[in-house]
Amino acid sequence: MTFARILIVLAALSWPFSASAAAPAGVAGLFAEVQGREIHIRWNAPQEDEDIFVYRVYYSTQSILENGGAYEDFETTDGRVMEHILRDFPAAPSLFLSVLAVNSAGEESEFFLEEVEVEIPAGSQTPVIEEETPQSEAEPITESPTETPAEPGMQDADVSFTLLAAQAISSTGVVLEFSLLVDLAPENAATAIRITDASGAELPLVRLQIQGSLIRIDTLPQMSGKVYGVEVTSAVRGKQTEGVFLNIDPNGTKALFTGFTTFGKPVVTPVIPNDVEALNLRATIVHNRYTVQATWRRSGQPETVHSFELRHSVDGGKTYSAIQAVAGDATAVEFKGVAPGSFTFHVRAVSPTGHTSRGVVTAIELPALTQPNNGLPGSGMGVATALLLTGATMGIRKMRRRLR
Repeated sequence: MTFARILIVLAALSWPFSASAAAPAGVAGLFAEVQGREIHIRWNAPQEDEDIFVYRVYYSTQSILENGGAYEDFETTDGRVMEHILRDFPAAPSLFLSVLAVNSAGEESEFFLEEVEVEIPAGSQTPVIEEETPQSEAEPITESPTETPAEPGMQDADVSFTLLAAQAISSTGVVLEFSLLVDLAPENAATAIRITDASGAELPLVRLQIQGSLIRIDTLPQMSGKVYGVEVTSAVRGKQTEGVFLNIDPNGTKALFTGFTTFGKPVVTPVIPNDVEALNLRATIVHNRYTVQATWRRSGQPETVHSFELRHSVDGGKTYSAIQAVAGDATAVEFKGVAPGSFTFHVRAVSPTGHTSRGVVTAIELPALTQPNNGLPGSGMGVATALLLTGATMGIRKMRRRLR
């Protein structure tokens, strides 16, 4: 990631505002995983010593952040614990989850700050096969009258079907490469491929996806640097021509791969940075628009902060700008050309190991301006000094309805 170092010109600011939301701050640090027929999710508390009574875990089969905060249902935790188990959820390939905090007065967090997507395997242990085809299921496959289909059973004696290689592409992803196009019946998916370590312990499979001569496998997390063995059974066949299939060569059913490793990055102890202190917003009027300055003070040892992640909202937290990073020694940033309304600012620290603090949010109300506009353009989103904060929706205010 390239971090931008910003040059900040401090101006005389004559219109101070400072406000913090009465409701709990947004919830971040979400992590979720499927364990059997349950989804386990955990998160970080919004801020230390904040009044939290319970949490609500919202879920949907579609992205909550990308659909205006719409959700399908939610469950409430038993007290202020920072983890929850979902046992009754929709049958879907994947589920999106987000969390809101609720204080003792019954007020929820003003917006969904983060969401996490989990893939749900069909059944408890049975992998799911997804095979890519050039035509949709609704389109019948027709043969050209000029083509002469090969007769079943006519095989080229010089062609064999073997497993060529296996490679980890992520901590939960493995790709198998074969010498021919792959054919695998869904009912045989559970026993078609086996992955084990040197001790014989199996690495559970979650999902199989066939892509021509490749099989993409989603697994439970691998051990970095550990050697795994892949063995393919006769359930996996090679497709030589239309209607002609080859069994896998007995001498080409196995391959080895090493658990995914991020090369060039040494193993380090995670560093969790402190949140910033004294976060404050001030505003001045410039050309019938506002210039908003955010200031803060770094907390903790300087070496624990590599950078800061910033985002802002001009609609009261309904939508947020894309995250932008500034250097770890930055203590202020300005936004120019901001329209009247509610301006919300969120900042969290990032450590050298890539871990983030929980984040701090504050807001300022910018009253309507009565003087005539001088014709200068203004987007309403605001332009930060040496930093443009625009882009994808990142935080979404919750909707007061369910999807049905």
